Amino acid sequence: MARPLAHWLHCPVQKGLVRLRATLPQAELPRAARQSNVVGAFRASAHLQGRQVALVDDVLTTGSTLEAATAALHQVGVGGVDVWVCAEAPVPDSF
Repeated sequence: MARPLAHWLHCPVQKGLVRLRATLPQAELPRAARQSNVVGAFRASAHLQGRQVALVDDVLTTGSTLEAATAALHQVGVGGVDVWVCAEAPVPDSF
């Protein structure tokens, strides 16, 4: 999804996040379990230090994945993080 968007915006795409461990699919977890599922799951590349970074996600539900990814980016000292989301999922109270 990021590549077509970057092509349309005439900006580069760099793979800057690596998933360190397998996680359960977020959509299958109750709301309370989503954050702990992805904490520490990502590592950012040091070459992003000082750079402005855009994270692109298809659907925002609780924001846990984006929080974990943003935390990894801040650990390497990015200049800033913009989050672009295509859709926001309604969250039932039962989550």
